[in-house]
Amino acid sequence: MTSNSKSGRVRTELNPRAHSRVYALRLLYQREMTAVTIGHIMQHGTYEIENDRLAECECVYMDECTPHAYFERFGEWPLDYECPHVNLPQQERKAACRRATTCSCRRYYKEHKECPPAGYPYKHGDSTVDRCRCPEYGSCRYRKFYDSFAMAPDDYATKIAYGVEEYMHEIDRVLEETSKNWSLMRMPIVDRNISRIAVWELLYNDDVPTSVAINEAVRLAKEYGGDDSSKFINGVLGKVARERVDAEQADSALDEGPGVSDEHDDGKGDDL
Repeated sequence: MTSNSKSGRVRTELNPRAHSRVYALRLLYQREMTAVTIGHIMQHGTYEIENDRLAECECVYMDECTPHAYFERFGEWPLDYECPHVNLPQQERKAACRRATTCSCRRYYKEHKECPPAGYPYKHGDSTVDRCRCPEYGSCRYRKFYDSFAMAPDDYATKIAYGVEEYMHEIDRVLEETSKNWSLMRMPIVDRNISRIAVWELLYNDDVPTSVAINEAVRLAKEYGGDDSSKFINGVLGKVARERVDAEQADSALDEGPGVSDEHDDGKGDDL
């Protein structure tokens, strides 16, 4: 499940509930792909994901980097630099430098084809922690996406995931009846679970307005679905809202009608 967003900022940073929906989508996607329950995923912590390109973000020798440790302790970089591989034989030092990513050691190697000598200084004035990281570290949408999920799912994300799982049979029945001539299982897995989340919010969560549930599903589809996913999901959910939600609200209003009158009946009618 990957993002199609072209925005410079991760949208979910701006909206905690939007982040929760994405996390719930991830959990439901994982549930379907692995055929295990949400409870099992939560209990065993398999919701945790790893950025398999993390080595491209940070120097692989960050933890053993003498200048970086100095920076962490004193908040500034030392003027001199001793290569962390200085005690290795020359060929091994070269191999170690070749494996490094963006550290000064690698930059020196690319220019001089050998590890920097002890005392090799960093560039003057470069005093940020990002010296050991990819130059795009601060603005990388790929890293931000993974970092935003480097934690346990929040309460609303788990509420959605458990809720969809609990009412899955009814939710799928509603989607099957609404999206006629298009089997639910023919939908891409991401589209299917985006639709399930929205239907759960429409039918089982009174805190979410109908328009919000649909709009958020359409945004999810634009961000994570295919080219036509948002239009298809918008049409299906609009029909669900018209046929199910509005009908239920109308029935509820009719049911409450006499009750409202009874609550306001002060007994004066008996005198007429």
